[in-house]
Amino acid sequence: RRPSSYSEVGVLQEIRQNCLEGLQAQGICLPQVFLLSAFDLSKYDFHLLGETLERELSHHKRHAFLMALPNISLHILEKKKVAMLEHMWLVSTVACGVHAVPIPGLLISCDVDVLARTLQGYCKGFGLDDDSLEKLAAQMGQPVEQMKAVIKSPLAKEISNILVVQLLIQAGSEAPKLANEVLSSVPLLGSLASGALSFATTYKMLRNFVNAVAADAQRVLIKAFNLDAKK
Repeated sequence: RRPSSYSEVGVLQEIRQNCLEGLQAQGICLPQVFLLSAFDLSKYDFHLLGETLERELSHHKRHAFLMALPNISLHILEKKKVAMLEHMWLVSTVACGVHAVPIPGLLISCDVDVLARTLQGYCKGFGLDDDSLEKLAAQMGQPVEQMKAVIKSPLAKEISNILVVQLLIQAGSEAPKLANEVLSSVPLLGSLASGALSFATTYKMLRNFVNAVAADAQRVLIKAFNLDAKK
């Protein structure tokens, strides 16, 4: 309301100092204050808040927190991708566990239901579900069709058990040479020779899918925010 005397830096400093004094008055010796904008999460201290919570939360809570972060920067997308890749060996182990069933056309066994839910979770984590895309389109004032036009991998609602089997078959040709690489990084599977090919095929399929949806999420973000892909 007073553009001639308005100073964003001064207002932010005043808000931060007021918060610090209020927290200290409540007995918090070294309070941390993060300034956020509900209208533009990329501004101010949002990234610092995310990094602080990610660093200080326990492992499982940290993973859940990271997956729930809004996809507002290429940096966040890359961190999500790394977290998914690190978590992938566990998903592969569970999928090839006690509830695994033979896959027609492949010499492997796995739990297709678990894998379908996992792929749907990957899509949602990267914002490639209808709700996320519609909210982003509305926020940016763009038709949702423009967002979907740059997506090459299946959306969350398109993930089915049939699609999972198709992806497993695609990954199957590369699985034998991948088995030794994967098993060397997961020593507990070394004694499970009969499940090595199943694990390697599942792991390869998940890795291929994450790489694909991560690339799609980047394209959507670049399209929505007119970002420089190199940043």
